[in-house]
Amino acid sequence: MPDRTNSAKQMASVLDLVIQKDKAGIADDAVSVVVPDATVYVPLEELIDFDQEIERLTKEETRLNKEIARAQGMLNNEKFVSKAPEAKVQEEREKLETYKQMKAQVSERLEGLKAKQSK
Repeated sequence: MPDRTNSAKQMASVLDLVIQKDKAGIADDAVSVVVPDATVYVPLEELIDFDQEIERLTKEETRLNKEIARAQGMLNNEKFVSKAPEAKVQEEREKLETYKQMKAQVSERLEGLKAKQSK
């Protein structure tokens, strides 16, 4: 078995390879790939540069906050609401809701990554 493990490590260009019969010790958030007669698990930490992803999500959160503020500003402007076509006002309301949902998802993901990073 050690010869096969070394050969597999070289072919896959990995530093460590563990072959086992069960999922013991494998993190719940590990990414899996099913192949005939086996399942390959890769720890999430090896797929993502946490610092880079946190930076990207932080920038996205900032962008979404600006979009939310812009949309709220338009919708709070009585002149805009009274003079703009109803379709345009409705479009801004829908954008605002979309931005809020996106921000919630980004914030949740950001929290999760920061928690994982601090472990």
